[in-house]
Amino acid sequence: MLGCFLCACDVWKKHVIYRSNSCSRNCGAKKNFRIFSSNFSSFTTGGVFVTNYIPAPFRADRFYHAVSAQVRAPVAVSACLVGAAVRYDGTDKRLGAIEQWLDGALQLLPVCPEVGAGLGVPRPPVQLVMAASDDQPRARGRDDDRLDVTEPLRRYAEQSARTLRAQHFLCGYLFKSRSPSCGVNSAPLLDSTGKNIGTANGIQADYFQRELPWLVYCEESALGDERNSLRFILQCRLVFDVLHAGAVPLTELQQHYYFLIEKFSSKKFFSLRRSSISLIHGNGFLER
Repeated sequence: MLGCFLCACDVWKKHVIYRSNSCSRNCGAKKNFRIFSSNFSSFTTGGVFVTNYIPAPFRADRFYHAVSAQVRAPVAVSACLVGAAVRYDGTDKRLGAIEQWLDGALQLLPVCPEVGAGLGVPRPPVQLVMAASDDQPRARGRDDDRLDVTEPLRRYAEQSARTLRAQHFLCGYLFKSRSPSCGVNSAPLLDSTGKNIGTANGIQADYFQRELPWLVYCEESALGDERNSLRFILQCRLVFDVLHAGAVPLTELQQHYYFLIEKFSSKKFFSLRRSSISLIHGNGFLER
């Protein structure tokens, strides 16, 4: 039977993703596990599972590890949503769903990128700007375009991801919508003349989605009722079950969660299948 995703560079331990990302050897396991985990997690991060499907009832025995059914999965959250007065104008954006449904079910880890980057409260408001010479949006002052806080925000994004991963079995991130740091493809994007040219990821949200694609990502605007809040809790517990609750043989994992995997679109289903076959038969993963 397959072992617990063991690879030649000792990728699989309890911190399976973290170990694989930190591996310094030229091993294909790192790339393939990222592909597999991203594909498998797609039903938790805005794919068909999120929008169209929620198993009911989702009993404890439907998780691979029964303990995952009640775990307070660690989830980062924009600090203003939990009532911290950290916005540019010294206010908060407290989210009622947190007190009603999330707080007792998840371990919430407040994060404010602007404060973490040393920008202070209150502070000049910033917005995302994409000039003709830019290859990525930059966070510039709304009232003074000479202000550019892009680099402090980028440094903090990298630092906070590293810290959260080191201290917690991170399963998700709840972001404040339309924020130049936290918006998930919802932050207004302007050109150098101030014209709105679309929307983009905030700097913090963009870094996390690129570097930790297996997490559950959600904006507070999607948690307007109990059903969506409970769905988010379930998604985070599923990520905990798959990645953190204990070692899971890949073949058993696929068999156990086939009732969810079959809900994927055909494209996602076959992408998951290809990446799992690569993990099983090649690039350093060992059969036992």
